[in-house]
Amino acid sequence: MEIAEIQAEVKIILAALKVPYKEVPLGNGLPKVCLIDTFGSILAGIHRRDYIQTLAKLEELYPGYRYLFMTQDNDLVQTKDTIIWELMRSGYMRYIRDNYAPQFKTLLTDHGYNRKIIKERLRVWGDKAKYNYLVQENKAALNQSPVRILALEPDFFDYMPENNYN
Repeated sequence: MEIAEIQAEVKIILAALKVPYKEVPLGNGLPKVCLIDTFGSILAGIHRRDYIQTLAKLEELYPGYRYLFMTQDNDLVQTKDTIIWELMRSGYMRYIRDNYAPQFKTLLTDHGYNRKIIKERLRVWGDKAKYNYLVQENKAALNQSPVRILALEPDFFDYMPENNYN
């Protein structure tokens, strides 16, 4: 897959997710990346061989941002989920719920993200005792209708914990 194709896929995903971004060049023969200031994230469509050089440049130019990469080797569905999880850690689902309510409901109900979000949270928390209450709350939500959860507690699906919980 050519770099232009990878970058086109990145733009398609961001447009489908209604994520505001701008393309910015990194220079030194590196590809342009998608700067997502709203969520403090950068999504880069790159060749795997350019990862170290691209990451170094991103850390230099955009310290403190969340860096997401898509390469020709990535599975598109899995990559989309990973992008959503990372953006959620910066407020994406709240943004979608506040600005694009129909998209929010469609993601959760028609595309099954209600269960995907819960399962990803449970994966992050694991079996650590300090997350017992949250784990039990999310396990109970697996057996409920997402429409019911949205009616009672629409912000239930707004957050995703960081992946580096200890």
